Order: sequence, then C-alpha cells, then structure tokens
Amino acid sequence: MLIFSLQALTSCYSGFVNQMSVVSVPIRVQEALNDSKWVESITTEMRALENRSQIWDVMTLPDGKKHVLYKLIGVHGKV
Repeated sequence: MLIFSLQALTSCYSGFVNQMSVVSVPIRVQEALNDSKWVESITTEMRALENRSQIWDVMTLPDGKKHVLYKLIGVHGKV
C-alpha cells in the first residue's frame, strides 16, 4: 500500500490532489451519460479524435467479415 502525505506537495499540487479526490468516476457508460459534465467531456474527446487529421473513416465491413472484439479495461481494473 502506498501512503503519502499532502504536506510534501506544493500548495498548487495539493489543491489539485484534493480536487481529484472528490471527482466521481463512473463505472458504467450509462452513469456517464446521465451526467452532463461527462457527456460534455465525451463529446469534446470524440470531436478531437474526429478532427485529428482525419485519422480514420467509418466503413461497412465486407460480406463475411467480422469486427475485432476487444475488452476495455477501466480505471478500476475491471472489464
């Protein structure tokens, strides 16, 4: 277990850590979609990805082909 003291941090970092400790991170997508701040954050991130030099195009898979399955590991280490 890692234990640290906020006293070792500058006041700026200490304030940041205190703010982060009160942020609630949703575990399920539906929880995030019910919070307007998370929806705004998700939308901002999606726009940034879409506008980033047109990295990808959404396409229909050819007949007989399947999409690649993946697992998303969350901040709590759960799938």
